Amino acid sequence: MKFLNPAGLWLLLLIPVLIIIYIIRARHEERAVSSTFIWKLSTRFMKKRLPFRKIRKVLLFTCQLLMIVAVSLLVSQPAIAREGGGKEYVLILDGSASMNMQNEDGETRFDRACELIEKLVSESAYGTPISIILASDESAYLVQRSESQNEIRLALKNADCGSGDGNIEEAFGLAQLICDKNAVTDVIVYSDCDYETVQNVSVVNVAEEEWNVSVSALSYTKVDEGYVFTATVCSLNKDADITLAVWADGKIYDAQSISCIADTETTATFTAHDLDDFDVATVYTDAKDGLEGDNSYSTCKKTVNEINVLLVSASPLYLENVLNVMGNCTVTVVSALEEATLTGYGLYIFDGCMPETLPTDGSVWLFAPESAPADMSLSEELGGEAQISLKQDNKSALILALAESLKLAEVSVSSYQKLAAGRTWETLFCCGDDGVLFTRKETNGMRTVVFGFDLHDSNLPLLVDYVLLTNELLAYSVPEMLTDTDFAVSDTVSLTLLPQAELLYTELPDGEMVSLSTKTSAATVIPDTAGVYTAVQTLTNGNAQYVDFFVHIPFSEMRDEATVSTLSVELLNPDISDAAPEDGLYEIWVWVLLALLLLILTEWGLYYYEQF
Repeated sequence: MKFLNPAGLWLLLLIPVLIIIYIIRARHEERAVSSTFIWKLSTRFMKKRLPFRKIRKVLLFTCQLLMIVAVSLLVSQPAIAREGGGKEYVLILDGSASMNMQNEDGETRFDRACELIEKLVSESAYGTPISIILASDESAYLVQRSESQNEIRLALKNADCGSGDGNIEEAFGLAQLICDKNAVTDVIVYSDCDYETVQNVSVVNVAEEEWNVSVSALSYTKVDEGYVFTATVCSLNKDADITLAVWADGKIYDAQSISCIADTETTATFTAHDLDDFDVATVYTDAKDGLEGDNSYSTCKKTVNEINVLLVSASPLYLENVLNVMGNCTVTVVSALEEATLTGYGLYIFDGCMPETLPTDGSVWLFAPESAPADMSLSEELGGEAQISLKQDNKSALILALAESLKLAEVSVSSYQKLAAGRTWETLFCCGDDGVLFTRKETNGMRTVVFGFDLHDSNLPLLVDYVLLTNELLAYSVPEMLTDTDFAVSDTVSLTLLPQAELLYTELPDGEMVSLSTKTSAATVIPDTAGVYTAVQTLTNGNAQYVDFFVHIPFSEMRDEATVSTLSVELLNPDISDAAPEDGLYEIWVWVLLALLLLILTEWGLYYYEQF
């Protein structure tokens, strides 16, 4: 036995005090009184109790002595080494989407894992610390070093299985924190995957040979009579005949039965006749398989970001041609400012000219402007022939995109304007130390781009870089809210904030509306459930823009593919005799407290019997 607070043993000094009290306490005096009949009856009664009175004093003294010992033990916190050396458990519960897979009885893998954990908890010794970590999209403790079986059972009852990958590696990071506190720890992983394990780590595979049908892809092609959809389907663990149907905007357009070979992908093609257009199309199956979450797959039609462009230029050949190549630009060309209506366009391009007031309802490109916009000055001095290069110390997202797509090895100019830009401007291109291409985001969200040279004084229009640069600047100046519409659970969905955006929110598959911040250039959404989401931005002009995107469970979860092959955690195996108090000792204060209460009741019973 060890004492976690040995100072409590000083209370044993009360024992000599108790002995002294018994020695010096007052004695009864014997006095002669007249004999009466009632005294005779009292004597007869006392004789009957005499045998017990002989040992009553000894019993009272013993009880009081033991009570002092019990109080001293409670304060000193006694503990004994228990069998197993103070073993502790860290149980990692896989909460990935595949753990939702059911067997023929309707029991999920997650349910079986929770039942096995409850069984281990019930069979563990009283006082065994147990931690449970749920490895879902994000790993977290359900309970941490708990000795209460009721608390553990309640945590398991309230635990939910996720729809994404189980973050086993993050769960092991949390397990390591427990192992650092108690080296005598067993780590057990309850999962549906087989992992290569290390010392003191074991894996309990709760998977059975469940049958599952997964739809893992859906694409579409426009044809004369409508749309053709192509889906990818797989049957896990057995051959099966599967019925599939395609649904678009509230109507079923085609259905068919296909034969799938076990664990082999099969494609199915559907024709949606008389379908002129759609927002969301879905292929689904009503197969009674183990996992319902992958029985359908949706595709959201991506709308083309049409851009109305006003081009004011006396020589528009280069600019008009490259904009027409983009495919999503409708270009209106005027030769002079006097002929232009400066309203109603998404992009304004002024080549060699400069209006008195720049439009505010669209982005603006300026090529070799006659005067400088706000926070920029134009020098009368011209630069000579030079090579164009990217601004080296600029690490913005636009610069990184340009650096990835452009070569700029052969781009040069014969002359350029010298511009001095303030802090509100971002420099993209330089000729030596002089900036020749600048961008700025205006307060209303619109973008302004300034070229310090005339395209006719450069070889840029003759190179592939010209088309790539124009494409990047269009994406920057007239951004799309979302460039992709297909994501997996836990992916980061980046929603670009549109110019003049006032409100931004996302509608979840269950209809809940989630508001997002409009204070940054992009807002992020990390979906935790599968389904079709809708992002909505309302603009200050009263218009609203919508985009749908589909979120599916990860493909690895559909096919029972482990994402981590090796589990490792640094565990030690110290000698039990060297274990710290929490690492091998079982506190017995509960039993000492029960003994103290029993002694108090016994002492009170002796006193009550004597008096009454």
